[in-house]
Amino acid sequence: MSKWICLLLFLFIPLFTFPSQEEWHYLIKWMGIIVGTLDIKEKEESPCLCLEGNLRTLGIYYLLYPVKDKIQSKIDPKTGKILSLEVNLREKGYRRKEKREFMEGAEFVDPLTLFYLLRFIKEGEREFRVYTHGEIKRIKIIVEKEEELKIYEDKFATRKLIPELDFQKFHGIVKKIRKVEMWVEKESGIPLKIEAKTSFGPVTVVLKNRKKWAKK
Repeated sequence: MSKWICLLLFLFIPLFTFPSQEEWHYLIKWMGIIVGTLDIKEKEESPCLCLEGNLRTLGIYYLLYPVKDKIQSKIDPKTGKILSLEVNLREKGYRRKEKREFMEGAEFVDPLTLFYLLRFIKEGEREFRVYTHGEIKRIKIIVEKEEELKIYEDKFATRKLIPELDFQKFHGIVKKIRKVEMWVEKESGIPLKIEAKTSFGPVTVVLKNRKKWAKK
């Protein structure tokens, strides 16, 4: 693990206060049409924090390009290190199934953990080592600017984030992405909207239900 990642995780230790049963439910739109969903759930299973993400296409779009991905990770809430990771990816002709445990915690983050850590990136840029599709990739997250974002007739103060990575080195549907822009709510850091330019047209991921932000 790089010295920067070690320092980053150390700084995050006092901030790892994951709300119990926090959930995020997103709609995935292609050319403005709802084609899929992304659901991310978090729960406490002492002494671990558990994250689960489900990505899938819907209806006729499942027939055209079937996607049914599931990722589960268990994290040490005191250090932020991954203790176990279970992956089941089904994207058209691509398949990957994997289950791993890390006795002393992994020296990288997984996509779900990175999704959560976005809320702590306040300014400048941060680089992460992310484990995905059996490989470790370097991803840089840049805070471009603060701007107002309108969703569901409501306006939000946000930070606009730009991830820098070589999408062509990835597998599955991610390989078709050309550029990504993300907006996170300024105070909570919760991702509100993600826009991706892909080889098959623009894709937008937008938070479906803001009520799910609160603790249960």
